[in-house]
Amino acid sequence: MKRLVITYTYRIRAEHRERYLAALTRIRDNAMRLGCLSYIASEDDQSLSLFTETLIYESWLAYEIAGRQGLDPTMEEIFERFEDWIEGGMKSIETRFSTLHVSAITEELNVS
Repeated sequence: MKRLVITYTYRIRAEHRERYLAALTRIRDNAMRLGCLSYIASEDDQSLSLFTETLIYESWLAYEIAGRQGLDPTMEEIFERFEDWIEGGMKSIETRFSTLHVSAITEELNVS
C-alpha cells in the first residue's frame, strides 16, 4: 500500500539548536496525535544544524485532515519560535512530497 511521505528540510541557527532539540519530542507527539504514522527528525552529519523532518501519512486525505485540526497552545508557541530558530525563517523551509511504495523497519526506532 502506498503512503504519503513529506520532508521538511531547514537549518536551525546555532544559538537556538538546543531549544530546538528539546522541542522535538513535543513536535513528534503532536504529529502522531494528528494522524502521522511515522515521524523522524534527523540532522545532517556533514552539515550540523541542517535538519530534515520526515513524516509518513496513510494518504493525502489523512494529511489534509491533520492540517484542519487545531494546534494546541504549546505547538503554536513552538511554531511561532520557528521563525527565529530557522535561518531565513519559515519561508526557507524546503518541503517535498513523495510516495512511499515499499518500506521495512526491523525494530522500533524510539530514540528520544
